Amino acid sequence: MMHECARALLMVAMAGAGLVNLLGRDALRVQFVQWGYPGWWCRVTGVLEWACVALMIFPQTRPVGLGLASMILLAVLVTLLRWRAFSHLPAPGMLVVLLVLGWS
Repeated sequence: MMHECARALLMVAMAGAGLVNLLGRDALRVQFVQWGYPGWWCRVTGVLEWACVALMIFPQTRPVGLGLASMILLAVLVTLLRWRAFSHLPAPGMLVVLLVLGWS
């Protein structure tokens, strides 16, 4: 039961993050550029986050969705640590916890 709740919360959070990234507001694009990515990369990230959610819906594709979410979160954490953007770490840290709880 707990893993299902964690997975549902993870899906909601990833969908919300995907929406924010897909909208790609100016401030967000500037941050992506500051971190060494092209400004349009936020939209690619948003599509990947929504793909995670879509894959996690069905039991047959859930492991692929969770794996993709793991890779995205790893990239986020590496980027934030590399650029010492420690103030941005709590949100992806919570997503990692939800991912671990939702994996079972």
